[in-house]
Amino acid sequence: MALKIARAIVSESLGRIVTSHDMLGSDQVEFALAMWDRLPYSIRRLFPVGIGDVAPGPVGVAEILKGGWIVRCPFCSGMEYVAPPAASFLCCSCWNRGVGGKLLAVKFPGVDEQIAIESALLLRPDGMTRDWLHGEGVADLHLQNHEHGIREA
Repeated sequence: MALKIARAIVSESLGRIVTSHDMLGSDQVEFALAMWDRLPYSIRRLFPVGIGDVAPGPVGVAEILKGGWIVRCPFCSGMEYVAPPAASFLCCSCWNRGVGGKLLAVKFPGVDEQIAIESALLLRPDGMTRDWLHGEGVADLHLQNHEHGIREA
């Protein structure tokens, strides 16, 4: 919960939807691989990681949760920050064990849709309410804003 609150506060203070660059200081895969290198061998040997290889599937789906771009791991309950237009994802909880440690491709909405989604969410003053799920339309976000008394220009 603390990370969700931190992400919401950062989103509010920056006035934009945050990415892995804001929260981790780097690209998500770069961060994950740096973490991997710091793990003791006794742990790394349990999780084979196919560094550089991208699995043919499944695909990680980008969402916005509490003001930040994330991808939920399809193999465990983990989630990681990402930054559009990230091409790949490596879960720091299970190391993508379901595909032998290979990277997963990430699906983002198109650039125009990303801008529209972020614009609708940034009208919400509380970063904890800046959520968008894959498949949710921009019109849905505008309707939610209207239902909660958020005036749009």
